[in-house]
Amino acid sequence: MNKCRICGKENSPKSVFCTGCGTKLEPDIDAVVKQAVAKKTSGTNKRNVTGVVIIAVIALIIFIAVKSADSAEIKKVKNTDIGLSSMGVNITYGQLLDGYCKSEKWEKFTSNTYSKVVEFTGKTSSGDEILIQFSDQYGVYDGKYVVVYAEVNGRSVGDMEMVNWFMNAAYDVGY
Repeated sequence: MNKCRICGKENSPKSVFCTGCGTKLEPDIDAVVKQAVAKKTSGTNKRNVTGVVIIAVIALIIFIAVKSADSAEIKKVKNTDIGLSSMGVNITYGQLLDGYCKSEKWEKFTSNTYSKVVEFTGKTSSGDEILIQFSDQYGVYDGKYVVVYAEVNGRSVGDMEMVNWFMNAAYDVGY
């Protein structure tokens, strides 16, 4: 409120003349400063909030796009035949590993040599901990992923041992 210095009447902060005696009012400096600060701060806060919201939306869109691309690569590996059809085993990596292992986890990452890698980790019903890494080997295999590394219970296994493991797992799953 703006108080008249002549008659003492309280006037609105926007009043130029006193409503009691008509004297020209001097602006209430404290009120003017508070009003200016409030006006400046409210506009700044709105701009800051708008900027934060825009950045958050962009980050969410990028996150969804990356996750979608990762999911597509994982799906490609899961739908790949394990390559034992000549031995009578017609099953995909996804059917085999998701059916044979519990607590399974599929993740995609890029190796330090910039090759795309999909990694599977899981635990079999017998308690074996499995880790299998698939890679597109820089597109050498026409976009197909192949097993490039495997371990059982923290021990690296070779190709023949892995084929044997796949055969036993396929048998246990019912293929």
